[in-house]
Amino acid sequence: VSDSAVYTFTVTASVSLTARFEKDEETQPESVFTDVKPTDWYADAVAYAVENGLFAGTSPTTFAPNATMTRGMLVTVLYRQAGEPAVSNHNKFSDVSADTWYACPVTWAYNNGIVTGTGEKTFSPNEPVSREQLATILYRYTVAKGESAPLSGDLGVFTDAARISDWAEDGVTWAVG
Repeated sequence: VSDSAVYTFTVTASVSLTARFEKDEETQPESVFTDVKPTDWYADAVAYAVENGLFAGTSPTTFAPNATMTRGMLVTVLYRQAGEPAVSNHNKFSDVSADTWYACPVTWAYNNGIVTGTGEKTFSPNEPVSREQLATILYRYTVAKGESAPLSGDLGVFTDAARISDWAEDGVTWAVG
């Protein structure tokens, strides 16, 4: 009926209206990040993640879309998704300093059974998150939220299934399902 931002009409009978919105590619705002162009396939996902407070970028002007996600980054995203709840005790990991940006997220994730660390006293926050770790952390996060997390995946269809670590089997099975 109209492409105006505001449209008014008088209703004189029973009517059904359907609004259809389309993205105007020509008027897409430029990203605040110099390394994310509006034409990049992931631009909308970056915008969503930043607008919803899940990611903040690696600097005020960079997002680093091709960087490897670290264990600290992943736990921070989940902590933000959970609403950044208060953390009640100190973290147990010697490699997580209290003044780092991931200290509260790591402590929160540990307290909620989402992570256990890479050793008895280490978390390895700056190490890349492996596929096994990713699947396991996401599975544990789902369980911690009280959501259904059926272990319905069939690992037998993968030729490398025997190489899945015992500690990651539930998480990988859930992710495959």
